[in-house]
Amino acid sequence: FPLLRRACEIYYRNFVVLFLSTLATAVLSALSCGILAGPLLGGLILICLKLAQEKETDLKEIFHHFDRFFPTFAIILLTGAAWYLLNIISAIPLIGRVVALLTVPALSLLSILALGFIMEKGLNPLEALQRSVGAFLSNPLQIWVYSLVITLLASLGAFIFLFPVVLTAPIGILGAALIYRELSEKTPVSLNWGKKESRLGL
Repeated sequence: FPLLRRACEIYYRNFVVLFLSTLATAVLSALSCGILAGPLLGGLILICLKLAQEKETDLKEIFHHFDRFFPTFAIILLTGAAWYLLNIISAIPLIGRVVALLTVPALSLLSILALGFIMEKGLNPLEALQRSVGAFLSNPLQIWVYSLVITLLASLGAFIFLFPVVLTAPIGILGAALIYRELSEKTPVSLNWGKKESRLGL
């Protein structure tokens, strides 16, 4: 995946700002029990997008978007509910593991895509989710494989125990931000959701 190579190059060139931004986002999100995760993570995504365009940015970017608190919090809340459900399902022998493998990477990427659409395009949560799903379905197999790879890379630190996961997490965020940029410029698959389908989706 060329995007992964580019993500690694961006991380190498901007290690300090990405490491500190990711660390601050993780710590403050944990201390606030996830309440501040939405705007902080949204700011981190914008940092990644700016660095990809070789624009100047710094750690303070993650604190500049609390005007998007409610829509980003809605995405975090919905994602958290989905994670809780997946944790329950994953307890089922064998089937749960398979379901988790198929859904966790996609869910992680969809949440980043939705936050990107809220932060950059100003969409509301439902519009952002619909746009994210439509973008994902434009090439579902390839995008799912990509989401699996960046999820594994992002969590690499947790597996090999040689360095903290916060050192590998920026690669996952960068990878998700780069695929967001690519997908946001394409016409997504139209879902044609009505009110009934929207309520069912939520």
